[in-house]
Amino acid sequence: MLLWLIIIAIFVVLGLTSYYKGAIRSLVALVGVILASFLALPLAPLLKPLVPKVGLTHPFWAVLLPPVVVFLLIALLFVGLSFLVHHKVMLHFKYATDDYTRLRFERLNQRLGLVVGLVGGVIYSLLVGLVIYILGYPAVQVTGDDSPALQRFLSAARKDITATGLDRTLAALDPMPENYYLACDVTGLVYQNYAALQQRLANYPAFLAWGERPEFKEIATDTALLNLLQTRGPVLEVIKHPKIVALLNNPEVMGELEALSLKDLYQYLKTGKSAKYDEEKILGWWQLDPHATFTLARRKNPDMPPKQMSELKQLLMVWIPQLTVMAAPDKSLLLRVELSEQARQIIEAARKAAEAAAQAQQQASGVQQLPPGYAERYGLMRRGPEAAPAPDAAPAAPAMPAVPGANLAGKGTWEREGSSLRYKVTIQNEQGRESRGTAVLEQDELILTAAGQSLVLVRTY
Repeated sequence: MLLWLIIIAIFVVLGLTSYYKGAIRSLVALVGVILASFLALPLAPLLKPLVPKVGLTHPFWAVLLPPVVVFLLIALLFVGLSFLVHHKVMLHFKYATDDYTRLRFERLNQRLGLVVGLVGGVIYSLLVGLVIYILGYPAVQVTGDDSPALQRFLSAARKDITATGLDRTLAALDPMPENYYLACDVTGLVYQNYAALQQRLANYPAFLAWGERPEFKEIATDTALLNLLQTRGPVLEVIKHPKIVALLNNPEVMGELEALSLKDLYQYLKTGKSAKYDEEKILGWWQLDPHATFTLARRKNPDMPPKQMSELKQLLMVWIPQLTVMAAPDKSLLLRVELSEQARQIIEAARKAAEAAAQAQQQASGVQQLPPGYAERYGLMRRGPEAAPAPDAAPAAPAMPAVPGANLAGKGTWEREGSSLRYKVTIQNEQGRESRGTAVLEQDELILTAAGQSLVLVRTY
């Protein structure tokens, strides 16, 4: 119903104004509108650098405003030209013809103006419908009851276009690329289901390395923004958030987003499967399986001494049970060691013991000195040559014990060997030591061997 009211209003306004303006002015202005429609998008990049200079710094303005300005400039130019052409023609009929001919022309010009106005009504209706068709597509997916009035209007009008079947006509005129609608579909799906899709989105192979970037870590710790997303707050509040604006203004991030296969991302979000990345089985997050790793070590070395066995068991069960490995599509590896609660308690106990030992050593090595006069008066020391008092040596605090497994954390690369599920890996730990090894996929396990140690990992996502 809303769409039909808009169309009727367009026809009434254009019909009346064109009738009184006449065919000449209406036709020239209509040609300008048609020309502006074709040139708005191609010429928009010329004005894009000027948008921030007028104080509109949000990146969305750089996309929306230039085409509108180009359209208005060309349309207004032809409106001015229409008055000039009309004036020239009327001067001709006023001074070069008789009054009867002039009056007949004025009547014809006025009545033909109504016809031009109705034709213009069709063109304007298609243009307005096209704007609603394009901008209303994302509005339908992210509009709620608390959305601004203009957003709700776009959403309602876009639904009317689909209901009336006009969308098939407008689709033939639509200049937007397929990726625009895929981006809208992805945005709408994430917006409506953020709580359910948050983990899946973060583990999309193309996004794996993003979790280590500071800008994404800041977003992950911003409770206000996360609450806004999880509660489906107004989308305009989301895109105006400073951290989101910073991402949109980051050319590196936007370049990587533009290079994405949005069709694959959309299917992945819906099904959890990626046709683009599923063939590379190493991609994703892997976590250490301490028991399987211990069993593998026993199988490789059945004569392992009891002491070595105990140390290995403590390493796997206490110090590195939360070791994780991330393999990204850019062939990078990340090894992260997060200490278990038991390991933290051991470290805290060792720290307190070291502090207590340092304090006891300092108290034991301190000598209480009496004033020289007191010692001489009570015969506590013989008088002799006075030596300069030696400075007190600061007691050395006991060193903290090294954390087992800390040298496993680091970064590296992977390279697939032919078409097999065997990979060459190069790992450089946080101390700068580099080691080479292999990673082999066996069913749902990844066996990573480097620096003489084999680790069994299972996929977490």
